[in-house]
Amino acid sequence: MTYTRFLAMIATSTVVMFGLMYLNTYALDHIFYC
Repeated sequence: MTYTRFLAMIATSTVVMFGLMYLNTYALDHIFYC
């Protein structure tokens, strides 16, 4: 139970990290330099 929860947390954080990197490279000036 704990191991699957740990893997799910790692997978979620990885997906969020890739999503943020994609947003940073795709629309950097629109999001962070308003």
